[in-house]
Amino acid sequence: MKELLWAIVVGILAFSLYTGDAPVTRDEGASGGMFATLAPEVGATDKTADEWYDEGFTLWFADQYEEASIAFSKAIELNPRHVEALNLRAWMYYMLDRYEEAHADYTTIITMGSVGQDDLLLAFEERANLLKWMDLYAEAIADYTQAIELAPDKTRNYVSRGQLFERLEQYQEAIADFDAALLLEPDDERTQMYRAEALEKLAAAGE
Repeated sequence: MKELLWAIVVGILAFSLYTGDAPVTRDEGASGGMFATLAPEVGATDKTADEWYDEGFTLWFADQYEEASIAFSKAIELNPRHVEALNLRAWMYYMLDRYEEAHADYTTIITMGSVGQDDLLLAFEERANLLKWMDLYAEAIADYTQAIELAPDKTRNYVSRGQLFERLEQYQEAIADFDAALLLEPDDERTQMYRAEALEKLAAAGE
């Protein structure tokens, strides 16, 4: 069951990365919705790391991001190698605009060693997205490059890196990334549009 839930989480985070949606802060988001009555109190001290993680997961779905980050922190205190808790605590910090703390958690996963490839890939992707929101484009490009090396069949990372190259007015590199993405998904209209825009800018720049 936990493996299924984590697969759903990865899918949600990957979708938000690919669409480029801005993080929604607690003030901007919903106030609980259908999960509000399920959110438990953060306060018990006799729980296991996995129980704290499960509590944080429930709080996240209730849009209680601060409380979720506290629960994930409890899990990490008990098990510093709890990758799922680190990843989701980073996401909570991201949602709360606490970017430096989110960056630290992603970096912990990346430098931890003996981390599964899927977890490592997600950490590079999420840190790249975070760096993009911090306007640190060169650093974000480096992380997208690491993600591409780990999973060269993931279209979203070519597209995301290509968009950053375009912002840096490196149009030839951007077009190359959009071309790579279109080799994987030839009918993706969004990528086709990005490529056309980059070609127009390249022509206007006279390169």
